[in-house]
Amino acid sequence: MVKSLTSNHYTEFLDTLILSKEELISHPVISDGQDDFTGEVMNYATPYAHPGLIALDNINSETGLPMVVHGPDKYGDENLWRFWAPDEYPAVVVRSYIFLLLQPSLDLKINVQESHNNLGFRLSYSAD
Repeated sequence: MVKSLTSNHYTEFLDTLILSKEELISHPVISDGQDDFTGEVMNYATPYAHPGLIALDNINSETGLPMVVHGPDKYGDENLWRFWAPDEYPAVVVRSYIFLLLQPSLDLKINVQESHNNLGFRLSYSAD
């Protein structure tokens, strides 16, 4: 069970909100049903890619976002993840897996108000 819950075959919302090309909030507080976001705003120039590929050893440890984006000509390289910059703002960061390309993905293009019909949720269990 633990192996399936830590699999990269799920879509996960990560705890980052991209406000603009130059700003993000880690650990944002998002009011339900509103476009009201609070948290510490960080200056960070989000790399542009529609799409691109990233190496996990080129990730900024403070933001969790890539510092370098490679061109999309290396799909299938198991050491690279697909990366897609925001199409509009604000946007949330998700981790997912593209089954047709056999490629893990870090996407920043998901709008806060977007719905997800095929989103998988991980259930948690408490022995209490």
